[in-house]
Amino acid sequence: MKKILLIQPYLAPYRIDVYNKLAKEFDLKLLFWYEEAPEHKFDLNILKSKCEFKYKYLSKGFVVFNRVFKFDIFKHITSFRPDVIICHEFGFFTMVSLLLSKFINFKVIINTDDNVDSFKKIAGIRKITSKLCLTNANGVITVNPETLDYIKNLYPHLNENSFCYPILQDEFVLKDNLQSSIDISKTNVSIHNLIGKKILLYIGRLSEVKGLDVLIKAYKPIADSNKHVKLVIVGSGLEEDNLKQMVRDYKLESKIIFTGRLDGVELYSWYNVGQIFILPSRFEPFGVVVNEALIAGNYVITSDAVGSKFLLNEDNGLIFPSEDFDQLSKQIKIMIDKITPLEKKINIKDSLSIHSFYVFTNQFIEFLLKQSS
Repeated sequence: MKKILLIQPYLAPYRIDVYNKLAKEFDLKLLFWYEEAPEHKFDLNILKSKCEFKYKYLSKGFVVFNRVFKFDIFKHITSFRPDVIICHEFGFFTMVSLLLSKFINFKVIINTDDNVDSFKKIAGIRKITSKLCLTNANGVITVNPETLDYIKNLYPHLNENSFCYPILQDEFVLKDNLQSSIDISKTNVSIHNLIGKKILLYIGRLSEVKGLDVLIKAYKPIADSNKHVKLVIVGSGLEEDNLKQMVRDYKLESKIIFTGRLDGVELYSWYNVGQIFILPSRFEPFGVVVNEALIAGNYVITSDAVGSKFLLNEDNGLIFPSEDFDQLSKQIKIMIDKITPLEKKINIKDSLSIHSFYVFTNQFIEFLLKQSS
């Protein structure tokens, strides 16, 4: 089996499905910069229980101004002797891999989560390192097709060695999780008296960049004119107190539900209850919740700053200009007319996703086989 080494920031729930699939096709090893994600509070016990691949945490080094330097990377690369290394973004680990590739025979592929807007805004040291890394890399992987086209235009030598792999979940695994959470969904509906209501849903961090203040402003006129529409906000974060104060100022306490941070079946249960999922981010390199919401059968509205907006079409979602709460309000009203109020019986909804994890992953495996030959 060909040896693939992935060097990534941390173990994230939305990457586990693809890692498990790759581990069946390759001699796969993962190295993580961090044991815990700096900006997220994932339940590591749940995540580790799902891992079917080998992984280690890099430990010998330091972090300066959010830049990570772990020097045991040298030992791991030289002892594993991979055919292909996949490095995240354009920092220390990518440059070390590119350096060692001059002495050890392996290829270096860079994966980036940037969307086109964020890639264009790269400046300072990162602009220098991104140019250096992409000029010398053997290949590139993006999560967004627009970003891939943009990079290929700048670096033509990558044209034949590039791939777009969106952050998708295994739809069958996700459906199983949704089914397992049905009883909790029913309890949520009962506790919050949601029968006969139409449900708007947000899941994610409560931070300024997520644009939840825009969502609440957009929801205000809808809530005032339609008592049957409720907004559910799942998550926690630095903006929680400010958002709750905003809700009080708008006198929307009875119309908006804050669940706090949830994991596992508790989290999935709200996808079953939700009907229109809204991601109003001011900046979002991808936005994995978009695909999850679509598989769960939710219509989706995102801002145009969300990288995964290409997962939407005229049948499953809408896109509004970032910060434009008036336009978002209009789009919510359009979507509300497409749905019916919740009934007492809660079932798994049909998927609205137009992209398949298995199609993309099988193509990704072929791409890696080509790179490792």
